[in-house]
Amino acid sequence: MIATNSTGQISSGLQYTPPGMPPATPNNSISLDKGAVKKATGKKKPKGDTFTGDSTYQSQKAAYLKAIQDYQANLQTNQSLYDTGYVSSLNTLGINQDRALKDQTNSFSGRGLLFSGMFGKAYSNTANDYARQQGDLSQQRTSYYTGNQQAKSAFLSQENLALLQAKQDAIARKAAKQ
Repeated sequence: MIATNSTGQISSGLQYTPPGMPPATPNNSISLDKGAVKKATGKKKPKGDTFTGDSTYQSQKAAYLKAIQDYQANLQTNQSLYDTGYVSSLNTLGINQDRALKDQTNSFSGRGLLFSGMFGKAYSNTANDYARQQGDLSQQRTSYYTGNQQAKSAFLSQENLALLQAKQDAIARKAAKQ
């Protein structure tokens, strides 16, 4: 095993010298940058996915990406449906509040109590009841979105673990072939 420091350089106390490279001395450390890897091995450092030849890993990765796309599409569809219901509920609540307040106003007006304290209290109580119901709807919506976000995080975490396991399996298959 080769020890390197945080900049990717081999520490000066090691005697390892890659082929084609000058020997390391205390004042001459070897950098393991891309150019040094190419000079030492004659090969470029692979870019991107190093498991392109492993069809099992590629199919697992494709399934992983498809599962995430499907999950996000379902989540968006469900949230759109929820939002439609939420807006409909708010509209219905607003219409019902307007009717209730008009009916209350007509009732107190018909009895000659429109300018009484009783009307003011009843009107205020009705308005407060509807405001509480609207607050409850908003709280339910917040809870719904929070729950969706938590479920999405858990799902992505689970899928990331599955992809990590697929990578480890691909590494094991690659090592077994060598």
